[in-house]
Amino acid sequence: MNPLMNEPGQPAMKSLPPVRAAGPVLPATAATSSAALARYHVRAAAGTLVVLLLCGAGVAAALWLASLFLCLSLHRTPLHATLALWPQAMLAWYDGRLPGQGRRIAGAALCALLVAFGVPGAGLHALFAGANRRRLYGSARFASTAEIRRAGLL
Repeated sequence: MNPLMNEPGQPAMKSLPPVRAAGPVLPATAATSSAALARYHVRAAAGTLVVLLLCGAGVAAALWLASLFLCLSLHRTPLHATLALWPQAMLAWYDGRLPGQGRRIAGAALCALLVAFGVPGAGLHALFAGANRRRLYGSARFASTAEIRRAGLL
């Protein structure tokens, strides 16, 4: 017997509630028009595109910085740093054509990732994290007479 089917003489099984699709939760009002939904989706697509472009620019910057740091660690002129130099060096090391250079290649990549993604991230954190905070030390002062009157203490 199928466990999903009712047995003869049994009351009908209650149906399960419908499954909600994952996605944006918009208020279900009559004012929610197709134009509002279109604006929402255009804004979401534009935001996604901006994030993807920023990530691509970060990866390109990290590749160039890795090539630059690799050139500097090998005591070569930094004018030869291109986007393709670090991946070529990595493949050459993997193929065995650059023995003993694995740490330099990995170190160049790590430093490049820290500079390309860490510095902008730390800058954004410094810019936005303390924006709404009151200073903890050094901002104490005595209340003025107007502030005391406003508080009803004078």
